[in-house]
Amino acid sequence: MIAEHADRLELGVVVVDVSVEVALFVRTLGVPVVVIGQPGDRTDAPHDLAYGVASLIVCPWPDGAYDPRPAERARGRVVHVGGVSRFGELVSRPDDDASRRSPAGGPRRILLLGQMATPASPEAALAELRAAHPDVQWQSAGFVPGSRVDALWPELRAADVVVTAAGQNSIADVAASGRPAVVIPQERPFDEQAASARALETLGLAATAPSWPTTTRLLALIDEAPQLAPDWTRWHTRGAAARAARAIEEVVT
Repeated sequence: MIAEHADRLELGVVVVDVSVEVALFVRTLGVPVVVIGQPGDRTDAPHDLAYGVASLIVCPWPDGAYDPRPAERARGRVVHVGGVSRFGELVSRPDDDASRRSPAGGPRRILLLGQMATPASPEAALAELRAAHPDVQWQSAGFVPGSRVDALWPELRAADVVVTAAGQNSIADVAASGRPAVVIPQERPFDEQAASARALETLGLAATAPSWPTTTRLLALIDEAPQLAPDWTRWHTRGAAARAARAIEEVVT
């Protein structure tokens, strides 16, 4: 199917997100390849092959956030565009929508964003949090089944703290919202999310835990996150999608 599309559409470039196999296959068809960079330890031979055949490697994070070795091996074919979020043009100032969040002295609003590795089921984990701290407004957006929301931006902006895994989309969305965050990485190949959590901790952008913490520890991290006063503009989400698009277009031209 890929070969048929490449022939019928006369593709000028193919953007490959993760698959080394697809990147190599497309390049053997004579079509230029743009590879989307991935965090974590990508120094293995298959990733070296993919980076080697790529005309460009687009990294959806700011320059310097991660291990520079893949970029060094790519010999100048790397562009760091910042975190790509659908909310990238809605990047918030610290005082934006402040009235939507909890007033001083009121119950805090904590948003559990997306799926995270929990020792129990997500439903049980949320029930435990609500039972232990009924004074907190615990909100789920995809954390428990059936809680996905179409309008995520208002939920992000209304949260006092966002608790999230360390996927690139989630990080970019939180960065665009400017909200304090607790980041709990999922176990992923190549330590992808663990590397992201370490990067955010090093940059002072989020409180982190290596795995799902106890309820007491999670509340301590939630207390810690706002004290970091994270400057999420350092994740460069505003304009990131446009920067990525321009870089890809330049490969075609």
